[in-house]
Amino acid sequence: MTTKKKEKKRQIRPEIIVCDWTQTIEKSFMKDKYVRGYVAGNKNTPVCALEKLSNDDDWFVRFEVTKNRNTPMFVLERLMNDKDSNVMDSAYRQWTGDKKDKD
Repeated sequence: MTTKKKEKKRQIRPEIIVCDWTQTIEKSFMKDKYVRGYVAGNKNTPVCALEKLSNDDDWFVRFEVTKNRNTPMFVLERLMNDKDSNVMDSAYRQWTGDKKDKD
């Protein structure tokens, strides 16, 4: 394979990974809330996956979404009205830029 063909493959590959990322995660290991929480808190998690995880049934996963710096503001705004007070508080602190942890 020539160098040009390898470079072309590299350019296409990230798009494929981003598009298929959510489906791959769901099919493989998304049954465990702690795994979903880790994915939600990971700085490399795509925004489309954060949006999906922000609707998770488990408060812990939604809480981790609020702590991710890549979570879009509109998701944080929605999570400020979450049914769980921990998620609401964390979303508000992230939205306002207040990083202090409550004890």
